Amino acid sequence: MMKKITFLLTFLFASTLMLAQTVALEESFETDGNGTRYTTTTPEFTDGFNDFFLRTDGSDINSSYEVSGADGSFFFAAHDIDGEGAAPTQSLDFTGIDISGLSNLSFVMIAAEDDDGSTNQDWDPDTLVYVEVQIDGGGYTKILQFASLGSNNTEPGLDTDFDGVADSTPLSSAFQTFNVELGATGTVADLRVTFQNLNAGDEDIAIDNLRLVDNFTVTPTVTITAPTDGQVFADGTTSVDLEFTTANAPAGSTVNVIVDGVTTEDAASPFAIPTSNGETYNVTVELKDSGNATLDSNAISFSVAFPCDLFLGDATTNCDTQTAGTDTYTTSIPFTNGGTSTYTINTGGVGVVGGDDPSAVAEGSITITLVDEGTDFTVNILGDTADSGCDLTRFISAPTCVATAACPGEGAIIITEILQNPDGTDTNKEYFEVYNTTATPIDMMGWIISDAGSDSFTVETSVIIAPNSYAVFANEGDAALNGGITNVAYEYDGMALANGDDEIILSCTGTVIDQVFYDGGAEFPDPDGASMELAIDALNSTDNDLGSNWGTATSTYGDGTDMGTPGAPNDFVLATENFNKQTFVLFPNPTANGSVTINTTNSSDATVAIYSILGKKVVSQKLTNNTLNVSALQSGIYLVKVTQDGAVSTQKLIVR
Repeated sequence: MMKKITFLLTFLFASTLMLAQTVALEESFETDGNGTRYTTTTPEFTDGFNDFFLRTDGSDINSSYEVSGADGSFFFAAHDIDGEGAAPTQSLDFTGIDISGLSNLSFVMIAAEDDDGSTNQDWDPDTLVYVEVQIDGGGYTKILQFASLGSNNTEPGLDTDFDGVADSTPLSSAFQTFNVELGATGTVADLRVTFQNLNAGDEDIAIDNLRLVDNFTVTPTVTITAPTDGQVFADGTTSVDLEFTTANAPAGSTVNVIVDGVTTEDAASPFAIPTSNGETYNVTVELKDSGNATLDSNAISFSVAFPCDLFLGDATTNCDTQTAGTDTYTTSIPFTNGGTSTYTINTGGVGVVGGDDPSAVAEGSITITLVDEGTDFTVNILGDTADSGCDLTRFISAPTCVATAACPGEGAIIITEILQNPDGTDTNKEYFEVYNTTATPIDMMGWIISDAGSDSFTVETSVIIAPNSYAVFANEGDAALNGGITNVAYEYDGMALANGDDEIILSCTGTVIDQVFYDGGAEFPDPDGASMELAIDALNSTDNDLGSNWGTATSTYGDGTDMGTPGAPNDFVLATENFNKQTFVLFPNPTANGSVTINTTNSSDATVAIYSILGKKVVSQKLTNNTLNVSALQSGIYLVKVTQDGAVSTQKLIVR
């Protein structure tokens, strides 16, 4: 006949048992015991984030999963356990526990849950976590259960009547002790923890320090939960809330709070502690019984930081020299409100710290000298902790110290090809090409390449262009990414080539060497997937101002996606017969009387466009009576372009 087993569920808050405790089972998961001390119905697993069922110290699951107060470093946790393909219900089993000779057994464990802190919490009505025990193979009986509040996304807690609805202590992110007296004896016990339907959203639990104990004695405790020991609050904090909890406290017990030797009796949590800058506070809480005997105590200290009076301005950097070699630079950091503490300046060993001393003067500038260009570093300024909360940092980004360029004459380097609209995305595939029109090599290091707006970059390394040779500037130097250009002379950023109208201006120490203002199709070509190319018989800084001297590339290059001739002679050649058939005479030139006469070779309609030396069109009109009014033009050099019968011819005009 099977022996009837009864269980007395008494969730004790105090005990007067004085008998020696005997531990039949204790599992804190500090070492891997799966397969030896316990088993799981599925192999332990984690996706490193929010799906897990395993023994863990928190390092192999979501770093935001927070529970505190585990017994040691490791605990067993379950969260959304069907997320990695496991069944939604799993168990943790302990078998063959020797309980012979033990007559006053209790089951004890600590449990917690990652509380998301919102009004709607975690568990649904079908979610349960429960503990069962059987003695000598007589069948499992439920002894402890956690459940939701009976509706979706509610706070889990202890379910003392096993009806699936929490009715007692709620689970929190801090581990709490739960214990049950077992009114049974025998020889061998088996224990099973079942995790049922922890399979949605943020349904989770963490358990630790599972025990079967004979003559278990409940220990009253008091624990400070906030602030943490050694915590430092920001300056200006005028009050800190001391928070504490008690467990297993007997009836009539109270808590005393002692702050720097001053005791407040029968205190409640939270307990407000007035604070001041720069002060440290030593706090003890004592759990007292009705006879004022101390049952437990917990102590911490915390402090409020001093203010930081020192104010740092923006750091500036300046090159000490600008040569082709490795130069050094100086960093300056202005400050005010100095002389308020003893400040330590740390650069990690980079450079030499000098300038004004913030420990000694009210305002000035800290300098860090002799830092190699290309070396970034961080400056840290610490105040004396005895009177300052300063812990200031400035990240210093090294400047590029470019040698002063040796500038050639205007037109020595000209722009000869532009790929502003490559096939597909423009990313990584834009380029432009320049050409050395002289008989000597030219180094473009130090030149500024810009448009007429805000785009620009400085050529920071040596780019030497041989006589009568080309160089390619691209926004990506890797041939695997730029469409197959293998001869990029310089990779730039800080400038994009607009698909419509835009400008490329080559400047050397403030002098414009060449520029092209393309117009998105009005006079310049506007190809898609091909470059604009300057005619090979117009390789000068005057002719490349005119859109009629530019054509569309017809050769493919690299991976064959786009057409162009980067770094090589262009495809496009002007139709020279047009110039032979149509010419014009311009007089007087120079002119000072506000008009010029233009005679063409026939009486067909002709249009006239005049461009400034910067490439800006200043006049565009039909030629009438062979006379052109230029009275609105300022003194200077201009280009006159006459178009007649499909032919184009240009001449230079000087206005005085």
